[in-house]
Amino acid sequence: KLIFQESTFNDIINTLERRYNVIIHYDKKLRICKAASTLVEDGECVFLDGGTSIVPMIHFLSSRPIKIVTNNHLIVQNVQNPKAKIIVIGGEFNTKYRMSEGNEAQNMLRLYNFDRAFIGCAGVSLGMKKAFTAEMATRELKRIAMELSNHNYLLIDDSKLHVKGFCTFAQLDEFEDVFINRTTGMETLPDHFIAVK
Repeated sequence: KLIFQESTFNDIINTLERRYNVIIHYDKKLRICKAASTLVEDGECVFLDGGTSIVPMIHFLSSRPIKIVTNNHLIVQNVQNPKAKIIVIGGEFNTKYRMSEGNEAQNMLRLYNFDRAFIGCAGVSLGMKKAFTAEMATRELKRIAMELSNHNYLLIDDSKLHVKGFCTFAQLDEFEDVFINRTTGMETLPDHFIAVK
């Protein structure tokens, strides 16, 4: 008979939830990230946002001579011998989303300038032309990274369409391109959406 303390049980649930979120729609996320990663040029500095949609980017970027700045601990947990210089910003550790957040993270993020920022989200509304996030702490980090980047890209799978999140963090036209997987019978998307097969 196993007896768990409440905190241990919650940790187990959070771990299972995280693993599920990483693997759900993983094939779509992988194709989206592969397409988006082709924009990165050697020598650039890129920001990789928190969330599971951005995690596969590391497979395509870690072997490149670039700098990667991230608050996403899921991205770095399995990296081995990267050629890229990877900088993980500090701050308060969000155990649910496995990312750094808070004032210290925001202040550290402000030290960098990015050629490109790859951003994830909880959902988008085509009608409202907005991108949403699930919490305020990540909203601020997304905004800071976008302000410090020359080019901003949103990476979503089709499950994020028409999903309204807790708060708005950007208008869709603030992104140079929005990468999404192509599905059969997909509605007409705005011109700056790139539908990946």
